[in-house]
Amino acid sequence: MEDEHVVWFRDPHNVIKNMLSNPDFHLEFDYAPFREEDANGQRRWGNFMSGDWAWNQADIIAEDPQTEGSMFVPIILGSDKTTVSVATGQNDYYPLYLSIGNVHNNVRRAHRNAVLPIAFLSMPKTDKKYSSDPKFVKFRRQLFHSSLSMYGNAN
Repeated sequence: MEDEHVVWFRDPHNVIKNMLSNPDFHLEFDYAPFREEDANGQRRWGNFMSGDWAWNQADIIAEDPQTEGSMFVPIILGSDKTTVSVATGQNDYYPLYLSIGNVHNNVRRAHRNAVLPIAFLSMPKTDKKYSSDPKFVKFRRQLFHSSLSMYGNAN
């Protein structure tokens, strides 16, 4: 628990600006939340901006006159565990991915620069006998959250 743990990250503001200015997303990008119905009048949900949450957030933003002319850009974060064993001795990392809700789902799934890694959060190694130890579990959780906090404060 006293080892040094490295957190790699890139500025999320720059990543988001690049996504917003990417001309490849031009025809697959929603500038505002929307509601859509099929021919039978049934509500259809397809992309992030067609959901109720996006619609409700836009209503809240619209109540503030200082936000006139602005665009709602929901930020989507995700993480999963990956193991890197080449030249590192089997280390676990948690890549943190960022996307924006304005980009259509098919673009996100097609890996067309709509989901980008913005951080690699280091996870401590331990022997199997200590992996359930309450002190180690607490330390691992604190390391994860402090890594996210450090990343967020770097901007």
